[in-house]
Amino acid sequence: MGKLYKLKKWLTVDEAAQRLSIELEEKVTKADVLQLAVDEKLKISVYFPHDWKGKVCDITTDIEKASKFKLITGFDGEAFRLYEYEKCNDYEFIKINVGIKRFKAGVWELKLIRNSRIDIEWELKRVSNLPCVDVFNLSGFYVKNKDGVIIERQSKLEKDLNEKIDNREKEIDYYPCAGVGEIEGTFFVIQTEHLNEFIVSLDNDIPNVNTKLNLDSALYLLGEVIQAVKSKTKKWKSILPRLTNE
Repeated sequence: MGKLYKLKKWLTVDEAAQRLSIELEEKVTKADVLQLAVDEKLKISVYFPHDWKGKVCDITTDIEKASKFKLITGFDGEAFRLYEYEKCNDYEFIKINVGIKRFKAGVWELKLIRNSRIDIEWELKRVSNLPCVDVFNLSGFYVKNKDGVIIERQSKLEKDLNEKIDNREKEIDYYPCAGVGEIEGTFFVIQTEHLNEFIVSLDNDIPNVNTKLNLDSALYLLGEVIQAVKSKTKKWKSILPRLTNE
């Protein structure tokens, strides 16, 4: 492993493909890396060039918790169910907490739901020369911090100068970010620690049948060694009386 590689905290997707080609001793392309990310085999991140605003989210897999709702009367006078959590994939539910918070520029791991997943899938199709269809989700673009806390990135509404009464930022001034196309200077990266985790996982991914064969071979060789040692011991015992008589 190169010294410079060890010092880097993140790599571009192209650099990650080159590194995997060296480690695996086979050709790995940018499309391969993106496919691994889409399949959630390799963690992928995004680089934000500026500080940004977002809302902290709560993720749960508890269906009972996610099924709780309040009955709300709509404008038409009809009651409807207002759920605290929304389904974001096959097994997780998400709740967007109230309040805008400020976050630092830099590298953030993607949470592959909604527009975050859509952007990665679109990029994979683009580099693979596959048909690209414009798809969007009304919900936002999601990342997570080192502690696994999910954050929904927010974009600020453009307001006329006459509408700006003061400099205070209000929650109503923001809406969920539509994706990387809305964030100038943003690009996808692979964190070095995540790439190393993936490489190690490949080394540990040994089929059970091969493990059994290796164990059987080891036991067989051990048996052969023991048998050889026993045979030599017997030979020495048979020679000892002769040596003593002489």
